[in-house]
Amino acid sequence: MIRIDDGFLTGLYREHKCRPGNESMRLSYEAKSPQLRQLGVLVLLFCSLFSVATFSPVAASQAIQQYGLSVPSEYQGEYSTLQGIMSSFNSSLGSYPASGNGFVSATELLPANGNRGPALLQTNNLNSVASNLNTLQAMGIRGVTIAIGYPLLDPSFPNNAQYLSYFEQVVAMAHARGMKVLVESQILFANTPYSPLTFDWSALPYAQYVTRHIAQDQLIINQIHPDYLELGVEADTEAYLSGYTQLGTPSGWTSYIEQLLGGLNKGNTKLVAGAGTWLGTSYLTGFASDPRLDMISTHVYPTYGQNLQTLLAIGKIAQEDNKRLVIDEVWEEKVLQPAIGRAGTGIGGPSITQQDVFGFWSPIDSEFLTLLSKFGRIYPVEFISPFNEWYFFAYLNWTPTLDAEGYFQLAQQLYPIATQNMNSGSLTLTGQTYSNLAQGTMPIPEFSASYLITGFMIVFTAVFLRSENKRFEAT
Repeated sequence: MIRIDDGFLTGLYREHKCRPGNESMRLSYEAKSPQLRQLGVLVLLFCSLFSVATFSPVAASQAIQQYGLSVPSEYQGEYSTLQGIMSSFNSSLGSYPASGNGFVSATELLPANGNRGPALLQTNNLNSVASNLNTLQAMGIRGVTIAIGYPLLDPSFPNNAQYLSYFEQVVAMAHARGMKVLVESQILFANTPYSPLTFDWSALPYAQYVTRHIAQDQLIINQIHPDYLELGVEADTEAYLSGYTQLGTPSGWTSYIEQLLGGLNKGNTKLVAGAGTWLGTSYLTGFASDPRLDMISTHVYPTYGQNLQTLLAIGKIAQEDNKRLVIDEVWEEKVLQPAIGRAGTGIGGPSITQQDVFGFWSPIDSEFLTLLSKFGRIYPVEFISPFNEWYFFAYLNWTPTLDAEGYFQLAQQLYPIATQNMNSGSLTLTGQTYSNLAQGTMPIPEFSASYLITGFMIVFTAVFLRSENKRFEAT
């Protein structure tokens, strides 16, 4: 901390005390000359502006939404543990590179998520998508992720032609704004709380599933024209939702991805596949070096245990195989141990995502996004796409009453607020931080030489003013 007596730098440096164990620095000045006083004030103002522009992770271009940041007692242990996990991850990454790899800062385009089903075909949806894209573009975000799971475009699926037309329009809208588009073509969350859609997987033999999935992927390439097509990344989720146990082992997952790669004519679309961090690297290594695969990918949920260390290992695999890395789903889920079950009760399920809505988590979310950006500068990352874009625009203030409500009840309260704020361009701390990251205003997690520069400027000015003041007295 620097404390300056007499309000501003107003003249001759008189006292400088800096004792061991005391970080405060006392600077006192005595007014001798109006000219020197004015010079000192100007220099101090310059140093202050330099410090804000250089060090602040949040631009002062607009007001940031305010939320209660006091952590409730029942969450303080979890909060502290998550801070420790991120501190360890930061240490593993090492120093922040002065220059490094460039990547696309993206986000999930949630209003166009295929799991919404019939809601996509409502007359006002495309207007909502356009508004969403406009706000993201203004934030400096240069890409979007869109989920189009099988069998949404299959000829046998209801309204498949309307869905195809819808996604053609959405991708064209994103491209018109200069954005890159990644399509996740995995599996619908049919028959779960996350989607009103239903599908009888038991009526579709596994071999037909693979053949029809290839056909849908080729349709996406030919008519929707994404920049990237992710073939699969959550092996356990696909196995759980579909019942195809073949997908639930590293060898079975590798065989499945290789069949998809062998059946597609990719054209100008980059083909991507990988494994979630919670699965380890064994689900990835079998096909990571396949020359038909343009890039490898991962989803990062949550951060407990070894998940962030697995992310580091995946980054090294990308380096070794000379592949770019896509992180097309990621969020700092507030959970510290594995949950039982999946697709509604476990990883990514409502029981562990309901905490995310509270505003006191925004500093944690902002720090995590900053560390992801740091990771992307060090490793050969192509695309980073945080999943929960709503938290760029709104949180809820924690109360004991809200804490007792379930995820979907909380979401119903959050979404209208987030939509209103998105339309007006009002951002949370998390949203402003990600906007800064996307635009290249990179916060510095470690003590930086920039701090030394400002300190030197202040001390140099004090010494200069002392010399000038002596000359003034002599005359």
